[in-house]
Amino acid sequence: MKGILSGVILFFVLLLQVNYSESQILYNENFSYTAGDSLGAHGWVSFSGGSTNVLSVTTPGLTYTGYPGSGIGNAVTVNASGQDAYTSLSAIDSSNSFYAAAMINVTSAQAGDYFMAFLPSTSTTFYSGRLHARLSGGNLGFGITKGCSY
Repeated sequence: MKGILSGVILFFVLLLQVNYSESQILYNENFSYTAGDSLGAHGWVSFSGGSTNVLSVTTPGLTYTGYPGSGIGNAVTVNASGQDAYTSLSAIDSSNSFYAAAMINVTSAQAGDYFMAFLPSTSTTFYSGRLHARLSGGNLGFGITKGCSY
């Protein structure tokens, strides 16, 4: 009986090992550029909003105790309206899930406007996902939208 139990446990351990896959960082952006530089000067591509409120590097970067990316690089200030820009995430396999992380400091927000989005490489109008922020009555709220076209 003890041998059968050991065999069953070994089988499940091996089964778990087969399904285990190690995660890796596919893209990392710390905005380690000179303050005042536009994101366009560093490979980001503007696709709407033109030259209104150009996305540019600001300093200092954000810090948060215990967060691995804390205090590394600079930041980007996103205004209520203006330029939208993207950078390629072509290394992501779109048939699987991926995870994103960002440090965000919201000082003001409109009525739920998006400030971060994911798009397929073939479109600048079909959003695979977007992150929204809204500040109302002193309360900050975040929203997530999945798959919408504009």
